[in-house]
Amino acid sequence: MPPSNLTFEDIFDPGLYLEINALIEVLPWRQRRICSLRFGFDGESPHTLEEVANEFAVTRERIRQIIDSSIRRLRSAAASNSSLLALDRVLGQDPAQWPARAWLQTAHRERHIHRQAEAQLLLAVKGLSWRDARRTIGSYLREQTGRVEAAREGHRSEEGRAKAAVRATALVDRFVAHVLWPSTTKPLPDLSAFSRQRHLPAQTLGKAGYFDSGKLKRPVQYESLLELSIFEAFEMASTVISYQEQPLQVDVTIDGLSFRYTPDVVIHLDDGRAVVIELKPPHMLGLFDGWLRWASLARWCGEAGLGLLVGSPRFTVIDLLHTPCNPRLRAEVLRAIDAAPVSWGDYRQLAVACNAQMTGLASVAVRETLDWRLVPFRLCVPAPDQRREASAWWRLVARCSYQA
Repeated sequence: MPPSNLTFEDIFDPGLYLEINALIEVLPWRQRRICSLRFGFDGESPHTLEEVANEFAVTRERIRQIIDSSIRRLRSAAASNSSLLALDRVLGQDPAQWPARAWLQTAHRERHIHRQAEAQLLLAVKGLSWRDARRTIGSYLREQTGRVEAAREGHRSEEGRAKAAVRATALVDRFVAHVLWPSTTKPLPDLSAFSRQRHLPAQTLGKAGYFDSGKLKRPVQYESLLELSIFEAFEMASTVISYQEQPLQVDVTIDGLSFRYTPDVVIHLDDGRAVVIELKPPHMLGLFDGWLRWASLARWCGEAGLGLLVGSPRFTVIDLLHTPCNPRLRAEVLRAIDAAPVSWGDYRQLAVACNAQMTGLASVAVRETLDWRLVPFRLCVPAPDQRREASAWWRLVARCSYQA
């Protein structure tokens, strides 16, 4: 296990994906296309086995067999390739740390199932068989979930439940203080208008699954340990009457591509108001494509009279907006962007020179409305139409934060 203070920024290296893209060139076209779709490489977004199978008009089992064969070829090619420096740096030299480090590297993925598949791929390319890679990641995730379950056991006593309820209510109070409320809210009698819009695949392991809700009297689906911890807080908070996970979908267009976007949860408060919540760790709040999603979601919430919250209990978009900007990093980023889009290598040099972390870059991106994405890494001036959309999002955050 890596040190507990190891972070996403300590591990993450987008150069790894350039190495993988080069490595998959050893595969025949069909295998390369299937792997690119499945794992989200070569400019593709990650797909489930079923989605890949539908594209090729074959069964999921046939796609699984092709991926197994492809992984063997990639592992053989990687064993004779001494230039996989980013993969070696990300995973490190201690095999016992590989699953935890692979999981941190994949934290930029939106969905648990895609993150799980990519982490398995990294271990397989590093030298494990596909079966062992899947077993190793599964064991790691079950271990992490077990720690959460152990913490839940501490809530079973009357004293433990009382303390947990106080903490849960304080968490919800902080959330409510950071909600982006529309000009007119519309109290709801209940959440019967919402239902789960996304279902977990049967093969999902560890950090996603279901738990039995005492408040809702049904199984609740979660897609990360962050979601699980927040949903359990909703269970105990007296100010939350009910909640619905993956409750709705909104239409979003990014870079000319349209898709349906599903936020994490909607909660019904004891005063009748409802809040749509998108749970995101701090390092993902500064990403440009997220701003475009949330701008569309904010419009939907405004029309429906619901509040919107984006972030986590310890850091929300309002916190990011008020994070002090490193003036030197800001000046250096703007100078670099004037010449060309900033690459990962350029950013790392600027970060070292300016003693800056990713939240510092996120603060610069917010103030200058820059297009910052992680995979593939890019930092540049956005297209005018998308810049207007992103600017509208941050004006909304600013207006609501001043009202709060």
